[in-house]
Amino acid sequence: MDLSFEKRFFEMKREISETLKDFSKDLGYFRASPRDIIEIHTKALLKKLKQVIPEKEKIYTQESRFIMIELLGYLASYYRSSLLEKSENKSLDKHKQTR
Repeated sequence: MDLSFEKRFFEMKREISETLKDFSKDLGYFRASPRDIIEIHTKALLKKLKQVIPEKEKIYTQESRFIMIELLGYLASYYRSSLLEKSENKSLDKHKQTR
C-alpha cells in the first residue's frame, strides 16, 4: 500500500512539474518577472482560500509556496537557456565573419 501511494504521489508531482515547466516557457515568452510570478501566486492563493475550509488553508498556503518556488526556478532556467542560446549565436556569427 505504501508503494502504491508513493507511486501515485510522485506521478502526480511529475505531472505538476511538467505543467509548471510549460507554464514557465509561456511566462518567459511574455517576459514575465519574478514579481509577476508572486502576483499570480498571491491572486491564485487568495481565490483558492475562499473556496476551502479553514483547516486546509495552511496546507494550501505551504504547498502553493513550493509551487511558486519551483515555477521561479523554471523561469530562471528558461531565461538562462535563452541567454546562452543568444550568446552562442553571437559567437558563431563572429566566427563566420572572421573566416
